[in-house]
Amino acid sequence: MRKFINNVLMLAAAFFAGTATVSVIEYANSIADRPDNSIGGEVLIIPLMLVILYIGWILAKMYFSIIVADKIYNSAYKKGYNKGKAE
Repeated sequence: MRKFINNVLMLAAAFFAGTATVSVIEYANSIADRPDNSIGGEVLIIPLMLVILYIGWILAKMYFSIIVADKIYNSAYKKGYNKGKAE
């Protein structure tokens, strides 16, 4: 089950990063191709990138808390670092 969650999180992060990057590039290109050279929505790229970074950070935090922290806990448990605490 943990491997499945790991794969789903990694696929979600990769898919999100790919689609977000493509959409930002498309948006920037569509703005740059305007004939009147007005500044319209270029400023929206910065908040859009911040939202993308924030969602990526949440995905990384979920990955660490679910997968990595669990592996650390299990390896410590198998080595017997917390022997005697359960007794």
